[in-house]
Amino acid sequence: MNASASLALNLLIGSKLTLRLFSVESQGVHAEIAGPGYEPVALKSASWIKSSEEVRHPEVVFRFTEAAGSVAGYFLTSEADPTWQVGERFDDGPYKIAGPGDAVTVRV
Repeated sequence: MNASASLALNLLIGSKLTLRLFSVESQGVHAEIAGPGYEPVALKSASWIKSSEEVRHPEVVFRFTEAAGSVAGYFLTSEADPTWQVGERFDDGPYKIAGPGDAVTVRV
């Protein structure tokens, strides 16, 4: 995560945050993925690790039960504002979710 995203995340830590995955639609528009087996993950406030250099959460693994298309990155929403708060594309993505057992690991 880059420094500006880490700063934004630091401001959001007190909020109830939800981790979501996105694909990229036409013209670069991001859309939350959908499909059987995909569920956004509520992040526990007490799980965040803060240091003078970064803010991070233990990795989260999304496991799929069926094909879900391509996953390009992740984003966070808050309970107070369910719109995109902070997020980023995967450096080595997008990942193709072809079927049962496929997984995406996110390190925020």
